[in-house]
Parts: sequence; C-alpha cells; structure tokens
Amino acid sequence: METLAAARRAKKRKLEAPESLEQEGEANISPLPATSAPDSSPPGTGGDEPGAGGEEEDGVDRISRLPDAILGEVISLLPTKDAARTQILATRWRHLWRSAPLNLDGGDLLVTIDVISRILSAHRGPGRRFRFPAQHLQDHPATVDAWLRSPALDNIQEIDCFATDGLKLPPPPASTFRIFGCRCVRINSASLTSIGVSAAYDRTMTILEEFIVEDAPCLKRILYLRSPRTGTGLRVSVISAPKLETLGCLSYADGSSRLALGSTIIEPCRIKEFRVINSTTPACTVKILAVYISNLSLDVIIDLMRCFPCLAKLYIQSCQDGDKNLWRCKHRNIIKGLDIRLKTVVLNKYYRGIKSQVNFATFFVLNAKMLESMTFQCERYSVTARFLAEQHQLLQLEKRASRCARFYFTTKSCLHEFLHINHAHDLSISDPFECVEAEGGACLSFE
Repeated sequence: METLAAARRAKKRKLEAPESLEQEGEANISPLPATSAPDSSPPGTGGDEPGAGGEEEDGVDRISRLPDAILGEVISLLPTKDAARTQILATRWRHLWRSAPLNLDGGDLLVTIDVISRILSAHRGPGRRFRFPAQHLQDHPATVDAWLRSPALDNIQEIDCFATDGLKLPPPPASTFRIFGCRCVRINSASLTSIGVSAAYDRTMTILEEFIVEDAPCLKRILYLRSPRTGTGLRVSVISAPKLETLGCLSYADGSSRLALGSTIIEPCRIKEFRVINSTTPACTVKILAVYISNLSLDVIIDLMRCFPCLAKLYIQSCQDGDKNLWRCKHRNIIKGLDIRLKTVVLNKYYRGIKSQVNFATFFVLNAKMLESMTFQCERYSVTARFLAEQHQLLQLEKRASRCARFYFTTKSCLHEFLHINHAHDLSISDPFECVEAEGGACLSFE
C-alpha cells in the first residue's frame, strides 16, 4: 500500500510541474515580454494557434523600417569592417553603406592599403572620419595624395593621421589643403616642435574655427600666421605641451579669438582687451610672448604676466596711448608677490615719451631686476639729444632695478611687425619676434 501511495504522489507532482513553471514565468527570458492578459478571442478564431493574435508580429525586422538617414548614421558609428558587412544583412541594407557617412579606420590591421583604396573608390561619401598611419605619408605619398582627393572624403569631418614615437614625417601632400573646410583640427604628435595657425576665410565660410593641441610633448612654438583679415574667431586650445616656450602674437584685433592653456583661458574683452579666466594654473614653460593691444595698458600686461610668470622676453605692439598706467599704489601688493624674470622688453610702434607711455615703461625699469635690454621704437625724427635727455630723467634710469640694463631708442621699425608672422619658415626660428636694430638708432647704456 505504501508503494502504491508513493507512486500516486510522484505522478501528481509530475502533473503539477508545468503549472509551477507557468507561475514562475516572470523570471524566464524570452524575445518578447509575456502578457498576462486573458485570451479574449472568440471561440473558433484560432486565438490559441501559432502566429495568431499578438504573436503575428514575431520575427519582424523593425530596424529595417527606419529611414535611410537614421540607418546611415548607425552604420557610420560602426567599425569599418562591421559597417561594410551590413550590406549582406538583407536587400534593404545593400545600398546603405555606400551612401552612409564614411567612417574609415586605416589603423585596423585588416584594413590594408589596397582595402582603403577600394573603399574610397566605391563609396559615394560624404566622409565622417578617416584615420590612417602617418607612415603611409613616407612610404606611399602618391597613394595618400590620391586618397585625400577622393570624392568620398568631400566635407570630411575628422582626419586622424597617427604616428609612432620618433617618426619623422615628410610634409603633407598638396591635396591636404583642399579639406581645410574642417572647422576643427586636433594635433597629437610625439615629434612636432612648431605650429603655425591661421583662420583663413573664403567668401562663404570660415575655413578653421578651432585648433586643439591634445598631446605634443616636443612642441616649443605656437605662432599665429598672418590672416587675410582680422576677426578670425580662431579658438586655440593646448591640453598638453610641456615644452611650450614661444607664443604669439596674441591679438585683440582678432575679435573673438580665444586661447586656452590647460584650465587658463585668455580671451578678448572690450573693456580690458584681454580677459584672463582662472590663472591659478600658470604656464610656467612659456619664455617668449608677443601681444598686440590697441591701447597700451599695464593692467592687461600684468594679467598676462601672471599667466606666464617665467617670461624672459616680452614684445608689445600697440597703436594708441590708452590708460594713464598709474601703478605705484594700484599694484603695490602685486609688485611684492610678482617675480619678474624679464630680460628683454620691446615696445614696438611709435613711442613718443608721453606720460602714459612713460608710466608704463617705468614699471619695468624700476621693478625688473633681471632686465638686460629695453627697446623703444620711436617716431621718425623724434630721437634728438634733447629727447634722450628728457627720457633719461622721466624713466628714472638712474634708479633702474637692473644695473646692467641697456635702453635702446630707435627710429626705424623692426624688420617685420610681429602682429602676425608672415611666413611658415619663421616657425624654425627660435625667437621669430626678435627685432634687429636698424642703423641710425640711438642707444643709452649704463655701466
């Protein structure tokens, strides 16, 4: 009897098992969420048959129903090889990859030179991103030139030419310059030492708006090349350039131009011409700075000196007299805490010896203890014996902080104005702003 009763209990548990699993259905994983709604199909309609009622949508490719533009954006976010493979998903997808924004990563080991060439010849554009090893510039320059001329790269948004450490690169091909329609350029280079930036214009659009130095461990110079016109609006950001020494010419005339060095931001301001934001992390590596300010303002220069506390050479160009530049009381506390390391100061453009200019100059004469030379570019025929005697007295040269300082008054301008560097070959000069003294200038020097 006990054996028969046990067999009956086992049979009963076996019959109850499906019910218990059905009760635990919330923990099951299925392609579509289960519904607990009762079956309201009338008898005889086949509500319990496969494919009927709510299950007739099973297996429908809802993604393929999306518009081409959205599918193209999705494809452009995929790795190169995966994006190309979408052509075999279905007939609906076959044409999408060729018209989607191209994301071509030549850094993938599977994407060879031949593969890149075939992709660029097959794709209709536009281009979103093109990445390739900089080694190709040296080993296959003609091929790279042909790539960059491809219609598939028209209106390209990003080009990433990456290099290995220590690789010395040749100049980019001429076809590179057809795409400076990119509004943003990012620099990552282990060997680059000098950069010249310029925001050129055509009749319809700005060629370059943002220039970002992300990682350049050997970069020493950032120079603003002469622009076709002012008001460029170029934004330059330096994230990592631990050897940066030379910078300029920072110009208020450039309108909305802005410079960001780490967390420190220098931008034009109508009231003070330059406004410094968050100077708590100064750029201590910068030794040479050139600036253009319309009004000669000591307040502006002191703010910049706080950003660059280790300046050795300062070049200043202005076209108006500007402020009174009174400093003895106004900047009394700043003078005590400001370690002025300047050795060279140049005031370019028409020093006349008026009070605001004299006040400006005496700040450096009486406080720059390491000063070696100070140059005043004067108006023509203004440097006379009487003028020099007056300046000797007004500038208080006998009380100069640096006993070895020499003071130069010249009637001829430097070989070039440093508002903007004119030529790319200036990038190789250690100090491209340096003025060569013209013959005929007068010199005051003291032992």
